[in-house]
Amino acid sequence: MTGGYEVVDIAEKEYEIHTKTGGSFHVNLRTRTCSCFEFQMLAIPCSHAIAAALKAKINVEELVIDEYKLDSLNRAYEGIILPESASPVGIGMPSIVSDLQLGPPATRRPPGKPKKLRYFSRGEKRVGEMCSQKDQMRQVQGNWTQQGHLQEPNLR
Repeated sequence: MTGGYEVVDIAEKEYEIHTKTGGSFHVNLRTRTCSCFEFQMLAIPCSHAIAAALKAKINVEELVIDEYKLDSLNRAYEGIILPESASPVGIGMPSIVSDLQLGPPATRRPPGKPKKLRYFSRGEKRVGEMCSQKDQMRQVQGNWTQQGHLQEPNLR
């Protein structure tokens, strides 16, 4: 078991990954592919490929494409980037861009009073009383009552 996965060696650098939920994935470390397609889409190892690399005792960083590595980032910014005012003469800006006048976006506040309530996160509970004008419902620690008559919360 590697990271909760059962890794079965199929061939050289090819593995079958079995999950706890019964799922199965085929990983080929030579071609950098996985049947979940996350490895191919992101070009970084998915959890199945990482489990296979640990079983094969291969460094996981070797499976990342070169474009994501620090050397590639340094090469991208090694040249000089000149500001627009210091750009060489002869490289002009198109008139459609230079004549463009940018201003703030035309927005208006929505009509009505701003909403005072906030959206609660998952797992967060409302505590205290809240009164809605529309249907006169009140909530006290998850117990709803009508027309303002409060009940004691059930603590059992």
